[in-house]
Amino acid sequence: MVKNINQYICDYMNTMGTGGREYTLEEVNKIKRSVLLEKEDRTKNNLVINFNSPNGRKVINNRTTIISNTLFKLDVTIKDITLFRKCKSREAKDRKLSNNLEDD
Repeated sequence: MVKNINQYICDYMNTMGTGGREYTLEEVNKIKRSVLLEKEDRTKNNLVINFNSPNGRKVINNRTTIISNTLFKLDVTIKDITLFRKCKSREAKDRKLSNNLEDD
């Protein structure tokens, strides 16, 4: 049975996370939605924030944290959002790698 991609991200977050916090699939889905809402808000309001700079990443992750905490009533920090982004990237790389291995 094929797992949901968000479940894989949740598994990565629980494995890579420090501090003993257990993330649920529901929390991961809400964090993912918060990231998308933050991006939509920046696009709609023509906000230009450079995500490639450390300060830009901090501002975007802070905005995402505020959205998660207020809109979805989560108790997440900037570190949780950063961890989500790292785990999402890692899951995508692993999925791409496994797809390439299956093609061979």
